Amino acid sequence: MNQQYEKDDLSNIREDKDFELPDLLRVAPFDMRTDMRVETSILDPVVNTESNCRFVIPNKGILNSATARINLGVKCSGEGADKVAVFLPLANGVYSMVNRAVLKVGTKVLSEIVDLNYYMAYRSNLLHSETVKNIESVVSGRGLSYGVNPYNLTATSQQTNLSNAYSYTSRAGANTNQNDYNLDVPYYSNMLLTQEVNFQLSLKELFPILSQWNLPLFMMKEQVSIELFYSDNEEHTTVDRVQNTTHTAVVVANTNKCFLICDYIYYDEEKMNIIAERQNANPVFDYVEHQLVKSSIADNPAGASFIRNVGGAGQYVNKIMSMNNQILNKEGNMTTILGPYASGTPDVGSLAYNLIYNDVRLFPVNVSNLAHVASNIQYAEVIALQVPIAHFTKGKVASPAQTCVNIDIPTGCDGKRFFITTKLLNNNRINQRGVLLQQHATFNGVNTINRSYLELLKGMKLVNGYLETMFL
Repeated sequence: MNQQYEKDDLSNIREDKDFELPDLLRVAPFDMRTDMRVETSILDPVVNTESNCRFVIPNKGILNSATARINLGVKCSGEGADKVAVFLPLANGVYSMVNRAVLKVGTKVLSEIVDLNYYMAYRSNLLHSETVKNIESVVSGRGLSYGVNPYNLTATSQQTNLSNAYSYTSRAGANTNQNDYNLDVPYYSNMLLTQEVNFQLSLKELFPILSQWNLPLFMMKEQVSIELFYSDNEEHTTVDRVQNTTHTAVVVANTNKCFLICDYIYYDEEKMNIIAERQNANPVFDYVEHQLVKSSIADNPAGASFIRNVGGAGQYVNKIMSMNNQILNKEGNMTTILGPYASGTPDVGSLAYNLIYNDVRLFPVNVSNLAHVASNIQYAEVIALQVPIAHFTKGKVASPAQTCVNIDIPTGCDGKRFFITTKLLNNNRINQRGVLLQQHATFNGVNTINRSYLELLKGMKLVNGYLETMFL
C-alpha cells in the first residue's frame, strides 16, 4: 500500500494567511544586506539553589536565540569525591542535569518540557560523531562519538566503537573482570580530584520555539523568564566502578558558575519600525511544543502488550517519539555508560508497534522490522540515526569488547539506544479520541517505563505587547 507523504508546511493549517512575519525574526539566514548592532549580556540567576535556577531576561532588542546559552558548572561531591573518577552520562552530558525547563512570559508558559534529560538522550542519537567529538564533548559533555576500533582487529571486532580525544590503553591483567583495552574520558569531562567543570546548555535545544524564532523582546511588556529544575543525583552521575565501590560520590550543580549568556540584536530604526508594525497586526508565531506521557510496563515472558492513549485530542500532532527505559536501581544507573537513559531494544521478533488516530491505523500492518523503525526515524527527523547498528539492535551484532572508564561498553550500549519516532500524515487535526499507541514487546524480563513525547503545533502572538498562546 502506497502512502502519500506530505512536506512539513503549516500554511495549510492556519486560515489567516494575510500577513508575513519579517525574516529578521527567523532563526535562519536571510537573503538581504542589513546593518545590525549586537550587544552581549551575562545574566546572573535571580534564583539559584541546588535544585533549580531562574533567569529574567531584560526586555530590550531582539533575542538572538541561536547563540543564547546557559553556563552550568558541575562538580563532584560526597564521600571519596577527591579520589574517584566521576562524570556525566555520556549520551546527553550536561542535559542530564535538567529534568524540567520552563520559558515564561509574564505568568504564561510559552514553552515547557518535562523529563528533558530523557528526551535529550534521544536527540543525541541524531548528532554526527564528528560534531560530538570536536564540539559537543567540550561544550555540553556529550561523549558518544564513534570511530573504528584499532585493537584486536579480528573478523568480529572490526566494528565501530567509542572514540574521543583519548586512545585505548592496554589493561591486560589489570582486572580479570575487565577487557584488555580501556578508553578514558577527556580531562574536560572528568571531575576527578574535585575538579570543577563548566558546560553549556543551548536555549534552542531546551525550547523548540527558540530554534525557529528570535524573540522581539523590545515589543514585550511582560517579564521574560527561564527556569530550570535539576534532576536527581543518580540521573546525572556516572562513576568508575573500579575506583569507586561505594557510589557515594555524585555530580552536583556548582551554583557559583551558573549564568546566562545572551546576545541582543538591534537593527536600524527603519527595520525595527517594520517589525513593530507587523506586530501591531497580531501575527501568529507558529512553533512546536513537546508533551510527555509516561507509564510503567511490567515485562513477562509472553510479551507485554498495551494500548495507551497518549493525548493530542483536538490538536495537530506532527510526530510522536517513544522510548522504553529500563528500571534500574541506583547502582545500576551510576555504573553504566548511558545511566538511566538506556532505551532497550525489544527481544528479537517480539516487536509490534502502531499508532491509531482519527479511527485509522497509521500502518496497515504493525511495524515489527527494526530497519523499518530506523527508516521512520529518518523520515520524521530528515536525518539518519548516527549510532552503530549494535547499539540500536541487539543479538546478532555486538560491539567490540572494550571498556570506557572501566565500564563495559557492549553491556552498557548494545541494544540500549532504541527509539521509535513516527511522523503522522496529512496534518489533520486529531479527533476527541486522541492518539492510541499500541505496542507489544518483551525486554528480557526487565520492567520498563514507556515515555512518549508528542510534538504538538502551537502558536503565540503579541497583542499590545502582551503574550497570548494557543494550540493551533
